[in-house]
Amino acid sequence: LKAKETRLDPQLRYQAKWQIVRRLYKKGHDREYIEKLMHFVDWVLHLPNDFHKQFLDELTDFEEEMKMPYMTSYERIGMERGMEKGMEKGMEKGMEKGMEKGMEKGQQRVLLNQLQYRFGQIPEWVNNKLSGADIDAIDDWSKRIFNATSIEEVFTPERVK
Repeated sequence: LKAKETRLDPQLRYQAKWQIVRRLYKKGHDREYIEKLMHFVDWVLHLPNDFHKQFLDELTDFEEEMKMPYMTSYERIGMERGMEKGMEKGMEKGMEKGMEKGMEKGQQRVLLNQLQYRFGQIPEWVNNKLSGADIDAIDDWSKRIFNATSIEEVFTPERVK
């Protein structure tokens, strides 16, 4: 919820993240528990670099005050590097999936237009079939449209002769 509330205001996000971390420490959770939650909190409440550095400085001071660091500076640096690499990989995978989904939608739209042009009004079952189809199925149907004499033929697998 805090991520949604603060998505346009890095200062508010910083404050929200700081409140969560302080509560974790004050509740007396063990290091392993705090560390696991911090991975999640860092991911959900991602801060711009300047706020992130400020957060880490303040966290270090707070840990020293509490006499209970949840991770050493070396662990924190390693985590930051790992998160950067992980975020890059995550963004890459997300972009790939988004592009694949976009291609599927585009191919569905083209096939739907071809079907309408060739056969007229499209029955609802065709829309349902297209919306649940993957790229390979759409490719097959797109090829069948040239020889099909009916819309049903486009979606019926060819018989082995």
